[in-house]
Order: sequence, then C-alpha cells, then structure tokens
Amino acid sequence: FAALWLARARSRWQAALALLLLALALHAAFTTFSRGLYAALATAMLLALWQTLRKAPGAARRPPDRPPARGVLLRLLLAGLGTVLLAYMFSLAGYRGLLAAVVLLAASFVLAARPLPWRLAPASLLCALCLQGLLAAWWPEPAGQHTAGWLKGPYFLFLLAAVLLAAVLWTGAGAAKGPVRLGLAMMAWTMLACNLAWIGWHWAGPPALLPAGLVVLLAMLMLCNGRLRPPLWRLDRASLSIAGAAGILLLLAIPVSASYYATERFATTAFDMQGRLRHWRQALTMQPSDWASRLFGTGTGSFPATYYWHNPQREVPASIAYAEEGGNRYVRLASPGYSAGYGELLRLLQRLPLQPATRYTLALDVRRTGPMPVLLVRLCQRQLLYAQGCVNVPLRLRPHPPGSPPAAWQHYEVPFDSAWLGAGAWLLRPPVQLELAASGAADSSVLEVDNLSLRAPGGEDLIANGRFTQANNYWFFSSDHHHLPWHIKSMALHLLIETGWCGALSMLALLVLAGTRLLRQAARGDSGALACAAALLGFLVVGLFDSLLDVPRIALLCYLMLLCALLQPVPPPHVESAPP
Repeated sequence: FAALWLARARSRWQAALALLLLALALHAAFTTFSRGLYAALATAMLLALWQTLRKAPGAARRPPDRPPARGVLLRLLLAGLGTVLLAYMFSLAGYRGLLAAVVLLAASFVLAARPLPWRLAPASLLCALCLQGLLAAWWPEPAGQHTAGWLKGPYFLFLLAAVLLAAVLWTGAGAAKGPVRLGLAMMAWTMLACNLAWIGWHWAGPPALLPAGLVVLLAMLMLCNGRLRPPLWRLDRASLSIAGAAGILLLLAIPVSASYYATERFATTAFDMQGRLRHWRQALTMQPSDWASRLFGTGTGSFPATYYWHNPQREVPASIAYAEEGGNRYVRLASPGYSAGYGELLRLLQRLPLQPATRYTLALDVRRTGPMPVLLVRLCQRQLLYAQGCVNVPLRLRPHPPGSPPAAWQHYEVPFDSAWLGAGAWLLRPPVQLELAASGAADSSVLEVDNLSLRAPGGEDLIANGRFTQANNYWFFSSDHHHLPWHIKSMALHLLIETGWCGALSMLALLVLAGTRLLRQAARGDSGALACAAALLGFLVVGLFDSLLDVPRIALLCYLMLLCALLQPVPPPHVESAPP
C-alpha cells in the first residue's frame, strides 16, 4: 500500500512521505529476520510485477506507450547486475562503500536522462581528475592521527562532489540545461567515481578496488541511456519513484541478508522445517476423533489446553493463572515440567518508567507449593523479544519457618540499584520491563505472588495492578523461544482443528472468491485491487508457517481486508467493440 501511494503521488511531498513510509515498512519487515515474512514480501512483489507486465485482456495490440519486451528485459538485467555489484561492494567495503555506490548509481540515473554534452566529456574528465588530485593532496591524513567521521579525506570529498552535483542539477532544472552546467555535472560525477574507489581502498585496501571499479563501469553504462532509442527511462515522477523504492530496498536488504543472524537463520531452515512438520503431525493426532470435533472444531483458542493435556512428549508447559481466595485475587505461576532453558520460561511482563542509577525497593508476598521452585525477578531492556542489559533483583525464597503451615504467605522486601536501565535520550531510550517467571526442577511447581510493588526513593509505586485485582490488565506474557505449546504454527491447520471442516472450507471459499475478484479488477487496471491481492497473498504465505488468526488484532485486519475485497462491485464482463 505504501508502494501504491508512491505510484499515485500527486506532488513531491506526497512522494517523499510515501518513500519514508515504504522505508519504515521495509525496515520493520527485514529486521524481524523472519524467513516466512521474506518469502511473503518476495511473493507479493512477484505478483505485482507479473500483473503489471501482463497484457490487459481484450487489448488487440500493444498500446503505443507500452514498453517493448526488450526494454523490460534490459531494465531487469540492469537491476540484477546492480544488485549483485552492490552486494559485492558491501561484502568488502561495508556500509560506507554500499552507501557511496548507491549515491553514484543514483547520480548516474539522473544524469542519464539529460542530454549530456559528450564533446565536453574529455575536458570534464581531465578537469575533474586535476581537481580531485589537488583536493586529495590538500587534504592529507596526518601520520599517526585519525580524523573522525566524515572529515576523513575520501568521505569529505565524496560529500563535496555530491553537494556540487546536486546544486548544479537543482539550479539547472528550470531553464539552464546548457552544456556548461551539464559539463560541471559530469565533473562532479567523475569526482564521485574517484572518491568511491578511494572509500573502498580506505576501508578495505586493494581488494575493494575491484568491486568499486565494476560499480563505476556500470554507472558509465547507465550514462549511455540517452543514446538508446527509445531510452530505458526518462526523468519523470514514475521513474524517480521506482528508482527511489529500489534504492531503499537494496540499502536495507543487502546489509540484513549479509548479517550473521540472517545467515544463521537461513542455515537452520531445513532443521526448523523438520521440527515444524513433526509439530503439525502431533497437532493432528491430538485432535479429538469424534465427528462433532472434526466437523465444527474444538473451539477458538482451545489448542493450548489441548497441548497441555494431550501432547505426546508428556510435557507440562508453564502456565499463568489468576486465582481468588477469600475475596483476594493473586497470580499463580507454574514452572514448566521439563528441563527448561533460558528461552522456555513463561514470563509475566510489565513496562516501567525507571531512572538510571537509582535505588528502588521491590516488595511482594509469595506462597509456594511442590518442589523447591525459583522465582526469577529481573528488569531488562526489551521491546518484544531478546532481553538485554538485565539487572537481576537479588530475591531468594526462604524455607518455611518451623511450625508454620506449608502453604503460608511470606513477605519480601529487596532493595536494588537500577544501574544503566532507563538511560538515554527519549527516542533512543530502550523500554524497560519487569519480568517474573517460575523456574525449578524437572517437575512442575507452583508459585503464587501478590501485593507486588516497586517503590522509588520518593515512595511512589511504579507497578500498575500489582495486587492483580484487575487480573491481566497492564501485564503481558511471553515465551521467548518455546512457542509450540501455544500455536499450531499453520493457519490452515489452525482453522481445521479449532473451527473444523466447516470453518476451514468457509475460509477457503472466502479467500478464493476475494482473490478471483481482486485479480479480475487488477487485470482491468485497478491498482488498488492489485495492492489488496498482494497483501492477502503475502498474508497467506506467512500463514503457511504461522497461525496468525489466533491473534485478535491480526485476525481483524485479515477479515477487514477480505470484506474490502468482497464488497467491491462485480466488474462487468468485457465486451469486444466491433471496429467501425
């Protein structure tokens, strides 16, 4: 939808906002490191590309403004070659080399749509090389000293050349498109190419000169665009939007795909797939065999309870419940009944506004049953998963005093220092969450917690609903890595088990009807229908490996998208008009 807004932008400000939204959306998608989401993005883009290139039904011949197949193939070849070279550049010259290469290719894209004065090319090249040599000699890096940041010679001169090129093109956009200004632009382009090679050499030494030279060669080939008939692109809003979106995509995709974590994720794909297949088979065997459950399902949200009682491994997953006794409500944390690691614990979380280097006091009442459990209490920097920078609260449960009943409440007050938690500027400050989790031996044990408070030096309590009178309000639960007890991890199996054949076939009929209608409208040139079809297709691709519809907010978005597709008017059949 961000790409659709970009394609329909009527002003520069709309196009700029659409590009910003597209960059944020792609960044959010790539940094999940989710292989299913990457497959969904690729599938949605392939659908949009296929539908865009597909010949509209009923068209007897290609419209005059429709690009020929040769031009489309050349564009795809150029884009593929640029992607390979940028990835090669990043592998040796890092982020700075990649950014410099993207800037050079963007400058070549803009310059190639102008009528370049090729007769001035030798003079421009000679002047640029002389100016580059003078500036490089005037800006030496002192021996034994390292200039910080962009003040280093190659970075500063690259930035200077980019500013010069932008100024020449901006001031010459209106009237003065003469050969002198374009000659100056070619000089600035030559300096960009020289400094790109210098940046690569400065960062990685001589090995980076080869990818830098190949990028410069590709940029020189792009400058020949104006000599083609017809040219591959013109400097209009559509071309600039496509080039901007492609640049953002490559700037995000190449570093993420080359990171260690992404490489590790893709390396374990076959192993994870085997585990997922095993989980699907077990989910089917846990389904009741009576006809009512097969026809109408076990009920929405019933799978965690089914797994708890009927999983083949006889595991006892951790659980969180809210109990009441004599009008007092409290939370009950049950530790998992198997050898649990760090990520398998079930945590109760709440965000807190902590201040750094401050003395706080945690107070709570605890009651325990079963084998000796451990109550883990800590505060961590955490957005959703992957806690970091944790501060452990030094809480040790005491044995029951002699003569006291075994199920007696015990009160604890533990002072601790927040250390680095809560530090940083407003936008750069990581959220801080309080974590509670029950852990113990291989057998499950139960901890009950009540009257939880975290008091600052001024006496104010930072924890909301610490007495649990409002049950789960202000609290969130999470298991970082062990997700299988909570999800079937397949949208099709989720529908089949929890809603039965009736629910699964009804959803399939809705999807087929919506998809058919959207594709017909997209074939008639409705770009909004194409965006809806691509969104639903991407959703279904992620649904191959995740339940999705067990999350109410995501399920609401899915059903709203389906309704938007189904409530569109049915397009009339295309009628061929007889020639006069």
